[in-house]
Amino acid sequence: MRLPVLSAAFVVGVLLGVDLDGSLWAVALFLVSAVLAVPLAVSLRWRILPVLAVPFLVLGMLRASIDEVDAARSLDRFHSMPDLVVEGVVTGDPSAAGQATRLKLVVERVRFSGGSDWTVADGEVLVLVSETSNIARAREKPFFRYDDRLALTGVLTPPEQLDEFDYPAYLSVNASGP
Repeated sequence: MRLPVLSAAFVVGVLLGVDLDGSLWAVALFLVSAVLAVPLAVSLRWRILPVLAVPFLVLGMLRASIDEVDAARSLDRFHSMPDLVVEGVVTGDPSAAGQATRLKLVVERVRFSGGSDWTVADGEVLVLVSETSNIARAREKPFFRYDDRLALTGVLTPPEQLDEFDYPAYLSVNASGP
């Protein structure tokens, strides 16, 4: 009987965490009421179950808030925004693609061109960078290398869905988010 009650407490905690949208006052009020309810439950001879259910409830609420933090750091909200500056580190070996270079960039932060405020972001993007004469004068080929830190300006676009191939799903499985 204890396991279903503890599982239900965790699920209720997740649901409450999602519904409360991380409101600190609502969470604090809930926690105070839960702490006050424990002595009442103990007086009704439910000795250990309420004491165990409250931490599971709180863990469920924390689990919901972790998902909200991940969603806030996702690159999805920056798709199709013009003049976006993306800063991150090159992972893997860049490959030549005609007069351009294809590389994977682990994004750490983004900002709008001309702006001064950086926003923490988390994700990996595939980048096609054209080789300009400025780059050619500054470095020998390969112009971009593993572990280079880059700040690139452009438009972040999600991968296209092809007719007979789910390219976004392929990228998500292969650790390259849209």
